[in-house]
Amino acid sequence: MNNMSIFNVTKSKLKRLEKRPRVTQDVSTLGSFFKTKKPRIETPHFFSGKSACSPTWYGDTTPEIDEKTGGFTGKLVVSYNDPVLKDPCVRECVEVHEKSHVEDLQPLVKKIHDCDVAAGDDWDKKGKCSEMSNKELPFMVNKSECKAYRKSYSCLTLKLLDSNSPCSKSPHKEKINEHRQSEACELKERCTAAGTPHEGIPVS
Repeated sequence: MNNMSIFNVTKSKLKRLEKRPRVTQDVSTLGSFFKTKKPRIETPHFFSGKSACSPTWYGDTTPEIDEKTGGFTGKLVVSYNDPVLKDPCVRECVEVHEKSHVEDLQPLVKKIHDCDVAAGDDWDKKGKCSEMSNKELPFMVNKSECKAYRKSYSCLTLKLLDSNSPCSKSPHKEKINEHRQSEACELKERCTAAGTPHEGIPVS
């Protein structure tokens, strides 16, 4: 599910985020912005939640886009759905989830950015950068989600098992159990999609 430094998400931004589709499979046009001087900005979003398993999104890790060039800046933007992340115990595990995405994505996004910068005005070279992004980012999606859900699910479980933690008691306990149900569903789906279904078996 979710992670990293917490951003204050404005209501207007939240509305835009809730309306946009969850991009986890089809990012085949991702590299198109490297081939034109007026690129169309399309980026993958690594979400926690907002799927058949979950009613809403909780965290989002996305490559930052340079508005002038349409290319990656080499940095990532991590956002949290603050209005629904009111339970501190659940939020902490959502942050663990997003932090995992950052660890996976940062090197790749920087590599794509560096490739684009090195290409300069050579559009043939930029096309190679595009090919790299189209190949490596889609491959990364479910693999990274599987890993992130394993971490966030374990985070939630450990909080319940720690009798000395306030997270194992009401009202946090109920929120964690509710969140674990959607996490277990996501974990199974994402790890299966990543080709490692054995890693998607929740351990209670």
